[in-house]
Amino acid sequence: MTKIVEMRDPTLTAGELSVRDVEVIRQIWHDGWGYTGFVQHPRPKSGLVFICSEIEGTFSVLGGETLIARQGDVFYAPRGCRYSVSFRGGRRESRMDSYTVHFNLYDEAGEELLFSNRPVILTNDPACRFSAGAEALWRAVNRAELSANRFKVSTKFFSLLDEVIDEVRVRDAGLYPIRAGVEALCNEWDQNEHMSRYAELCGVCESYFYLLFKNWAGMSPVEYRNRIRMTSAATLLCNTDLTVREIAATVGFDDPFYFSRAFRRTFGIPPLQYRKGGGKDERALPPGAT
Repeated sequence: MTKIVEMRDPTLTAGELSVRDVEVIRQIWHDGWGYTGFVQHPRPKSGLVFICSEIEGTFSVLGGETLIARQGDVFYAPRGCRYSVSFRGGRRESRMDSYTVHFNLYDEAGEELLFSNRPVILTNDPACRFSAGAEALWRAVNRAELSANRFKVSTKFFSLLDEVIDEVRVRDAGLYPIRAGVEALCNEWDQNEHMSRYAELCGVCESYFYLLFKNWAGMSPVEYRNRIRMTSAATLLCNTDLTVREIAATVGFDDPFYFSRAFRRTFGIPPLQYRKGGGKDERALPPGAT
């Protein structure tokens, strides 16, 4: 049996949870590197990817959306999903770019737990404080004198998971005052509505809406809308035969040339080149990367 649980559920960490088959991989990426192993073969375990340097990962979900993870983001992929990932940046050899934690989580009745039935970016911590917990878990899993101690591994895993859950709950609390505006913006992302409309829905002035939105999302509402537009455009490029002009209009851009420039700023390559590469870089790392 498998069930989906909400990370913000206050009872989540109070139950008798158990974790099995924990693996942790430390990764240094180079610009243009990626991984496509989970396209042909679905993910065998759930995974958490902690982005801890100034790289940018583009996670292209098979048959779904494209998610962009930046420094401080925590990307979650449930067992059984299919996706590819490519990275921009990653030029300095002296630092760690990401930690990937593979695991299977169960409740007290032995049912498998998933936090979502699809890949999702759980939260963003600009201070990257999760890196220390991920490093501690890596040491517990990979050092010979500790790896046999399953209690040590479980303790480190749940300590890290608890930090992520706390951050998700704080982020959700920050969403509450602007929920009406955020939901409307997410439903109208392909329209060029002025942000004052969404502020009015929340009963606040536009400048205060911007402030609350940035505190919640880590970016302005305009940047947030553009991220949705760009990820949607990337999906259309890979899964349809629409022209660049048609895709630009579909995602809310009147000017296809401005759309192409914006797309290149986001993904590092122009739309047609992105389509030619299938949305991913074929230079993949060995299996098990992310």
